[in-house]
Amino acid sequence: MNIKKVLVVGSGTLGQQIGFQCAMHGFDTTMYDLRRESLDACRASHRQYAELFRDQRGKSRQETDAALARLSYTT
Repeated sequence: MNIKKVLVVGSGTLGQQIGFQCAMHGFDTTMYDLRRESLDACRASHRQYAELFRDQRGKSRQETDAALARLSYTT
């Protein structure tokens, strides 16, 4: 199996974390939710996760920026 794209349905706490991990591991990841407000909160959380990964997990800005670029958000 050669997975290239991931869809995460639901952008709550668990979905946010799953989506960010998928993106960090190189998968193009789409976050799906019924509410635009939920996706906005998810996007903000992803930026915070990126900062956390740089500060506490030793990831470079280049790595986290690439992960954020692999994330898309849709209703």
